[in-house]
Amino acid sequence: MTLFVDTVLHEPHVRPGTMLPGCVHLRAGIRPADIEHVTLVVEASDGVTVIRHRVATGVQVRAGRSRSIPFLLPLPWETPVTRIGDRSLGPTSVGLRTLVAGDAGAGAEKEDPEPDPMAVHPLPGHRRVLDAVRRLGYRLESTGFGHRSLPGVRRSLPFFQEFRFRPGPRHAGPSTGLRVAVVANPVGVDAVVETEGPDGALEQAHFTVRHTDGPPAPDR
Repeated sequence: MTLFVDTVLHEPHVRPGTMLPGCVHLRAGIRPADIEHVTLVVEASDGVTVIRHRVATGVQVRAGRSRSIPFLLPLPWETPVTRIGDRSLGPTSVGLRTLVAGDAGAGAEKEDPEPDPMAVHPLPGHRRVLDAVRRLGYRLESTGFGHRSLPGVRRSLPFFQEFRFRPGPRHAGPSTGLRVAVVANPVGVDAVVETEGPDGALEQAHFTVRHTDGPPAPDR
């Protein structure tokens, strides 16, 4: 299948639970391209798949011609946050890949050569959770993904985002770090806080923070 694929995001700065607008541009070479389907895949770092969404089926592009497919991709509420204000939450990243599959006689699956990076900003519930931890004197150290069970938390994805904190200079408690697992939904954010107790045992607490609880913390 002789086909050139280019995906353009109209707004790469998004929030979980919103729509990602963009357009897939297709251009055939010297032969026509018969396309079985065009699929968008939102992937996070470590190869974690957030969502797969088919945006077109049965598309034909005549030889030497171009065709564009606009889309509005619904992002899950549990999409990982990658940026707070002007700070990138590396190494966590989220990008969009475009897969184009030809019919049985058209050749192998093709894709846009480079994933399109996305900046996912926090929801108000995320910001309130993170701001509450900062007020306790902790500093954000890193982010990553967890796959373990979170009792009492309803999830739609097989993973969750986890924020890891270390005590800062204003922290008055024990000098142990903590982990905060966050799972967002349309109403708010479930936060599961894990820390090491005085006897070395892991202690866990579950909090629910609504997006509308009090004034939002600044996105920083």
